[in-house]
Amino acid sequence: MTPNDLDEMIPTIADESSAVVDDAQVISKTLPSARVPTGTERLKGDVEHALDAVRGYVIRQPVRAVLIAAVGGAALSALVSARLCGNDSWRTYR
Repeated sequence: MTPNDLDEMIPTIADESSAVVDDAQVISKTLPSARVPTGTERLKGDVEHALDAVRGYVIRQPVRAVLIAAVGGAALSALVSARLCGNDSWRTYR
């Protein structure tokens, strides 16, 4: 076993994220379909196009995709934390 063989066996972030997207697509196609309201087909096509674009980006730029996700998660955590603490919480530390 050469070092190159070992690298091929370890899944990358792109592989994992691609597998998650593939699983979601399989699940969505196997669920029983209900009558689709008019105009929803376009939205469904747009969502599938967005999923393909995201998957392609993650495959091409895995490190950047993880960094963007981390920054987004940190920003969301900061917003939720600020909302839960209230506006006057900074005054208690003076």
